[in-house]
Amino acid sequence: MAIRIVHSDMHLRKALSKTETDITINSCSSTSTASSYEVTQGVITCSESSKDIEFLHSRKGLSRRIPRRSIDPTSTVRKLKPSETRHASLCLAEAFIDDDTARYFTHTPDRASCSDQDQWNLHVFIMEQLVRAHIVCGLATVIGDNYDSVALWMPPGKTMDGLKSRMHKVLRKCDFEGKLSEEGMTRFFDDFFPKLHETKHEILGSKCDANSWYLVYVGTKIGSRKRGYARKLIQHTLDKADKQKVPCYLESSNEANTKLYNSLGFVHMRDIELTRAEEPVKLDIMTRQPVKTKSNRSKAARG
Repeated sequence: MAIRIVHSDMHLRKALSKTETDITINSCSSTSTASSYEVTQGVITCSESSKDIEFLHSRKGLSRRIPRRSIDPTSTVRKLKPSETRHASLCLAEAFIDDDTARYFTHTPDRASCSDQDQWNLHVFIMEQLVRAHIVCGLATVIGDNYDSVALWMPPGKTMDGLKSRMHKVLRKCDFEGKLSEEGMTRFFDDFFPKLHETKHEILGSKCDANSWYLVYVGTKIGSRKRGYARKLIQHTLDKADKQKVPCYLESSNEANTKLYNSLGFVHMRDIELTRAEEPVKLDIMTRQPVKTKSNRSKAARG
């Protein structure tokens, strides 16, 4: 399981100073950081773990130094079970910890006094509710023995209205330190959801909007990147879409993912912006038309 590391951890800093090779993170830390780290051939392993993941700083540098590796050929895509909600949400929370869209709801002016730990707790809580909602109302898939990559989809015939209603109810009632603020609620439900809903409807049209696969979230742990997990995970549902002859739709908040989406058949349609933050948050809107499969071609020939 990939770890989240606290920036000020003296033991980790000492471990990092001993190597200049590529770094792979190979274990987990928790709210109480591991007492020691070992570096062997570029692999950092921490000596102990406990009930949760904590990582608030020093993340981008580490992710850039992860070497490219091949995906385990035995890894298969499967549907998430309700009992796996926590594991899946931690994967997505790790993947989106620096994402501008995720921070759009949590890092608001009226939460400026919140600690990094409060921000992390809220971030995980939001991801947990999204995962739970997709397990119940949509499709949530995972690949890898350690929940290496997770995808959340809305299938044909499902709309975001149910998700919006569920999230509003949960986030409004939640009561813990560092909960979503009033500005965060406004951004989530009066800006983010409506803008995404309107854009999707405009681009796909009413008929295709109701009959498409919508990739809401896909994220891979830092230590599991560059191994092909996300590609295999997304392709699994794209194959379903091709068999059903329906389009796919997504919003991307990370330009680095554009190459992957293009290679899977997605094309850029337009950009939109979330504008309530100090700096606008840009989202790339992409769609994919179904590809003819062998079964589709044979049916067409018989017709």
